[in-house]
Amino acid sequence: MSLLIFDLDGTLVKLPINYDELRRRLYKEFGDEKVFTSIYSFLLSLTDDERVKAFEIIDEFELESIQNMYIDPKLNESFRIIEGVTKALVTLQGLKPASKVLEVLGLKDKFSIIVTREYSLNRTDQLMYVLEQAGVDKNKVVFIGDTENDHKASEAVGIRSIILGSTISNRKIDNLFTAVKLALEFLSMCPS
Repeated sequence: MSLLIFDLDGTLVKLPINYDELRRRLYKEFGDEKVFTSIYSFLLSLTDDERVKAFEIIDEFELESIQNMYIDPKLNESFRIIEGVTKALVTLQGLKPASKVLEVLGLKDKFSIIVTREYSLNRTDQLMYVLEQAGVDKNKVVFIGDTENDHKASEAVGIRSIILGSTISNRKIDNLFTAVKLALEFLSMCPS
């Protein structure tokens, strides 16, 4: 079995979240100026109960952004060519917004594993969880993401990554379709 793991925001779609307003709302609720420096660091500093409340607020902003999200024009074509490949999703979005995005895209039933921020805010932990659940040989896994953090996390767990915006073997990975085609090439080179 081969496995393709996808990031959501920045990879499959781009969510136009109003981060300035979100920071102000979180500050109003929690009074912690750390939110203006890094929402991620702010979330890590919260207790479990506080984090649940913060996630509810963030969910509101993410859900609101879905109506104006950018969808890669080649998304459907990309998923057509990987119809027979097992797929997983890792995201720092919440489960409610992620599910809504997948519903809008018509991809809700395409992923066998979905890991959101409620499981972990750490991309490495998210990838490890997917690998444990899938029980697949790491050589038969490709992760498609969009950030340096995605690349570092994939290196940490020992899987290949394709990062949108990067260049691999003199090929510019400038869209999802290019990334998916390259992932299929990588997977076809894996011994059965």
